[in-house]
Amino acid sequence: MILGIVALVSGHAVAVAARAPVEAQIPRPPESVSVSASPIDFASRPVVEAPRPAETMPTQVADSPTADSPTAEDTDAEKTSVAMPRRLTPDQAEPLEPKAGSQSSEAKGPTKSPVNIAEQKSQQLSRPVTPLKDPAGEKATTDDAAAKSTTDTAVPVKAEDKTPRWIVPDDPLARKVAQAIDITSRRILSVDTHTPWQIGHGVMALRHQYELQIGDERINAIEWISDNPRFGGEPWWYATRYGAKPHPFSEPYAFEGHPNQFLAFLAMSRLPLDHKFKVAPDRTATLADFIENAKMTIDKREETTWTLWFFAYYLDSDESWVNERREPWSMERMLREEMSIPVTKKACGGNHGLFALASARNAYLQGGKRLRGVWLQSHYFLARHAELARRLQNADGSFSSNYYKGRGYSKDPSKRVSTSGHTLEFLMMSLPKQQLKQSWVRRGIENIADDLIKYQAEPLDVGGMYHALHAMIIYRERTFEKDTRRPLPLVGRLPWRR
Repeated sequence: MILGIVALVSGHAVAVAARAPVEAQIPRPPESVSVSASPIDFASRPVVEAPRPAETMPTQVADSPTADSPTAEDTDAEKTSVAMPRRLTPDQAEPLEPKAGSQSSEAKGPTKSPVNIAEQKSQQLSRPVTPLKDPAGEKATTDDAAAKSTTDTAVPVKAEDKTPRWIVPDDPLARKVAQAIDITSRRILSVDTHTPWQIGHGVMALRHQYELQIGDERINAIEWISDNPRFGGEPWWYATRYGAKPHPFSEPYAFEGHPNQFLAFLAMSRLPLDHKFKVAPDRTATLADFIENAKMTIDKREETTWTLWFFAYYLDSDESWVNERREPWSMERMLREEMSIPVTKKACGGNHGLFALASARNAYLQGGKRLRGVWLQSHYFLARHAELARRLQNADGSFSSNYYKGRGYSKDPSKRVSTSGHTLEFLMMSLPKQQLKQSWVRRGIENIADDLIKYQAEPLDVGGMYHALHAMIIYRERTFEKDTRRPLPLVGRLPWRR
């Protein structure tokens, strides 16, 4: 049954602090989102610093949903039908750009990687946990029994830097969240095994602290993906006539599943506009080049959710432009396009779109502007879906496995982590800070933290797991204090780049 929702907001204007420069712009979750004449006090939101998993044993990560996972029709369209948008318009003037063609043919080089993704996932699901080489020289256990023994306790770790990055509040939930983040951060992906789609989700959640495995070494993920990475013989990035863009969709789970999805992932790392990506052996592109290409090639016939997510962190809320088809676009139009399609027809319950809308609304408020027009409409839209998530919440604190279609509960922990994690991720970006103390929100957080801890040695869907981890990290950003007593170590030149 569709539940009627009453938005608990009133009034038409707010006064807020001035917005940060564009390169430092962070659409922070609001301390308060009541639409009133009183000023909103935004707390500064620090850059994410995840617990460093320097010498840890990774647990197995599932690379595909289990048999009980949601279908394209109900919950996980991100990986099925909706994950297959029309190819971006090719830029034929640029020799590094793929040729025009269908999703399955006529691209420069093979359109499908030599890696059989489905077969690879099947093998990884049935494979026992394989620990990394212990840098300290201690022998790691590889058998299934030892792997399963880590279900209820964290894997012992000799941290290189024992100084806490965050001061954990004296709250059982906060301690559980910190443990869930620490444990889940230890699931290490390999550049030789896992796909760009999977690695991109990890970058979204752990950002500058995310590490990958290459051979016997650990590498910084952002540094690696900025250095012309390839998968199945194909590059992650392409130069275009307008700048640069991510590799377009080729097959499920390989490269990005939605236009500009990788750029939205990278936006969470707050990379500066002059951050350089090597897009060919002799060519580099900056983040600004990716922004320009995204603006020029935006197409309403394709999904714009992830482009809105990306733009919310780098474009002013009043920015407008004309694309290559001579169509007028603006941030306001992007909000209208996003709200024009029901969330029940979108990937993962529409939570990615809700997260993007919340990010854009937060940036708008931080610009010192009054909520009016489409911005006020988006505010109501977010409030309605937050209330719907609350009303459809299960008794154990998990959110509906059917998202906003109706009630639903899954006994499969991988699906439960994915569906609840996607919903909580949106709520963590959208809800005012005072609501984070409400019992229904705390129960939702605790349920996901419990699952991440309890099933730490079990295979979990990569995308859903990292969205759940991202929700935990945003909650930590909003409720923990940063420990500034000792400077954090900076990533230097790594051995693999010598």
